[in-house]
Amino acid sequence: MTELQDLIHVLQRHDIFDYKREQTLRKIRSLLCTNGYISEFSIYPFKGSPRIQVDFANPISKHIVELDGPGHGNHRKQHLIDQYRDEQTVRLGWRTTRIRHK
Repeated sequence: MTELQDLIHVLQRHDIFDYKREQTLRKIRSLLCTNGYISEFSIYPFKGSPRIQVDFANPISKHIVELDGPGHGNHRKQHLIDQYRDEQTVRLGWRTTRIRHK
């Protein structure tokens, strides 16, 4: 299994999407942090550039997990910001997984 498949399997096994929103987010945070992910991680594309702050990142595997809230996908501006951030982090060798929640 890949790291992403492992993560999805863990999320499903713990039935996190059956909880209320805040309980779900706490469960995701707990699972990620106990598996080597750092919360509110900053990535600097190049020296002197503004940082890109992500929800969770594993700096060893260069894997980012972003938690996208209810209105996240419905706003064109936010979609463009996310797309730009994803392009910047991909150039630096990172992979991003977005978990959409209600």
